[in-house]
Amino acid sequence: MIKRAIVIVLAVLAAAILGASFLSRKAPSYLKNSIEKALQKKVRIRDIQYTLPTHFELSGVEILEDEPFRGEPSFEAEEIKLKLSPLSLSRRTLVIDALEMQGATVVIRKLNGKLTHPFSSVAAPPPVSSAETGRLPSERQKRAVGLEIRKLKIIDSYFKLIDYDVESNGFVVAADHIRSDIDRISLPPSSTPTRYRLEGRLLQGREEKPAGLTINGWTEFGSWDTDVSLAAKGVKLPYFQPYYKLVTQAVIQEGAVDLRALFRIEGKEFVGNIDFEIVGLLFKTYEQGELLFGLKAEEILSFLKDSSGRLRFPVNFHWNMADRSVRPREVIRKSIEKSLKQTVIGNVGRIVQGAARKLGEEEPEKEKDRVEEAVKKIKDFLKY
Repeated sequence: MIKRAIVIVLAVLAAAILGASFLSRKAPSYLKNSIEKALQKKVRIRDIQYTLPTHFELSGVEILEDEPFRGEPSFEAEEIKLKLSPLSLSRRTLVIDALEMQGATVVIRKLNGKLTHPFSSVAAPPPVSSAETGRLPSERQKRAVGLEIRKLKIIDSYFKLIDYDVESNGFVVAADHIRSDIDRISLPPSSTPTRYRLEGRLLQGREEKPAGLTINGWTEFGSWDTDVSLAAKGVKLPYFQPYYKLVTQAVIQEGAVDLRALFRIEGKEFVGNIDFEIVGLLFKTYEQGELLFGLKAEEILSFLKDSSGRLRFPVNFHWNMADRSVRPREVIRKSIEKSLKQTVIGNVGRIVQGAARKLGEEEPEKEKDRVEEAVKKIKDFLKY
């Protein structure tokens, strides 16, 4: 009886050892193949270390793009640690309970209005016109293995957007020292929101100090419903001319902006609320006719600046993303024009009161003339 028990125990141990050996050999290739099928892109991994039962350490990881950027990496990381969920063995989905990457580089490319990034082959496109919303998934997306990352932690990483639509050679927007915590990434996109918080430094040329950047919010990538806040401090406006020139042909020579923004998307309706505070603003040229957003440039700047020379004003806009006849740049420009006028109107009382306060302090008649001149300028400005 004892001998029989010993034989059974030894058989179980042998099976466990053989099973562990089999898993150790097969698990790395299973993981790599599952990642490629989930992303529908070429993946290179220099080495995969597997620790029973579900832990992996990957080194030398690259995700390579198809056309029109064939062979160019959209993701690189020297080290990735992940914990695979046992659910991956019973579902046609690669389920990762936790993933941590350090020193990674993520590249997004924009060409002809389309974004190319590590998840772009299987991610849902942003909302389009109603005639296209019912389009069936592509055959490539049907063949893809699902991917679910429950917790993603990014440490000291680098992000780069290369925009070929604003500059033919590709205008680069980059951020480094990125730290981010992300909950629930699903491919294909699900109705579960992806929640994220990101901190980093926005780079803006070798000669300029990076701007601080914080993003916090959630997005449901199935519908693109979003609620996100963004804060940036010390953004140098001249560096970002390729973007601001989309809404004005004026050229900024100097100036830095701190901004706080809230963006919401619900049912394809995009609502934005942005508060700007600009310091040291100096223009090299205005728009044709010495205008700025269709308004008298010198006068609007004098009305907006406070005693310290700062310009503070909000911009609120609303855009139906499903309406292809609407150009976002026009929505933003009209919103800025409206905001500037409303801010000037709100400052009328302060401007007049500031001049009137001096009445009697010097020569009353001269001060009276100054008040009348200020009022006349405001009236002329609002008529323009």
